[in-house]
Amino acid sequence: SATELAFGSVTAFPNPTTGKLTINTEAVITAVDVLDASGRIVKTFKNESSYDVNSLAKGVYLVTITDGKTVETKKIVKK
Repeated sequence: SATELAFGSVTAFPNPTTGKLTINTEAVITAVDVLDASGRIVKTFKNESSYDVNSLAKGVYLVTITDGKTVETKKIVKK
């Protein structure tokens, strides 16, 4: 579909992570939100190249990555 083409492939690593998260994509990322299991935004990043999730409790999170047009969601595990 068109939304997949706009974003290309997106990878978030290392996963599981202990602190720093790297997101690889060809798209220009405008915002990254980290959501907990209940869907609350627990961390927001704007125009950053590295994403520090060290302050988050251990668990599973959803990371939403947007380029302003499309949103890609990845599941990560914080160790």
